[in-house]
Amino acid sequence: MKKVLQVVLLTSLFVQGLAFAQEETDKYSFNELEQVSEFRKTRVQGIEVLDPRAVLLDLGRNESYLLILRRNLHGLVFANRVEVSSTNNQIRAGVDFVTAHDHRAVSGLIEKIYRLENSEERRRVRFRLLKYAL
Repeated sequence: MKKVLQVVLLTSLFVQGLAFAQEETDKYSFNELEQVSEFRKTRVQGIEVLDPRAVLLDLGRNESYLLILRRNLHGLVFANRVEVSSTNNQIRAGVDFVTAHDHRAVSGLIEKIYRLENSEERRRVRFRLLKYAL
């Protein structure tokens, strides 16, 4: 009886873990947005940290990009300064990093980039990511 209870408990924990992993994957998938592999880094108007894995980069003139990091970057939300690396004046998924500077510098690889074409898309992205934080 004790072994059966252990198996049931372990199975339950495994299923909960899979559900959590699926929720995390869904949180950072934006099928309604245009995903790009790179974009030209021009004058950055602003950087907004949405959560430990998502950064909104505003280039002005209704040109914004959502950067999704490969993993949570602890310290990003409360960092004093946030920088985005570039290669040959291009920001590329799988190549470039977001770096959070506080007591020390920590970096996270950019996994996905989504192009946001207007303020309505920016508002929807903010709302969707911030609702998970509640």
